[in-house]
Amino acid sequence: MYKISTKDIAKAVFNLGRRSPTSKYLDIAIEISTLAEHFKEEPPKGLFPMSYHTLDYEKELKYHNRLKELVDRYKV
Repeated sequence: MYKISTKDIAKAVFNLGRRSPTSKYLDIAIEISTLAEHFKEEPPKGLFPMSYHTLDYEKELKYHNRLKELVDRYKV
């Protein structure tokens, strides 16, 4: 199971804040902040759907992968 570290999330949001004299990066920072609370950890397969935030394993995984993609791109 892959977990995105809080430190990497903070680095990505901080980096976006530094780049943000325009609103170009604001939406990306908001997306990271919104996804970070619930999707830092990859959802475990086979878990009862009521245990998920979206009630759908595929959607959970999609949101986790999107968060991972954004954090990896902007944590530089």
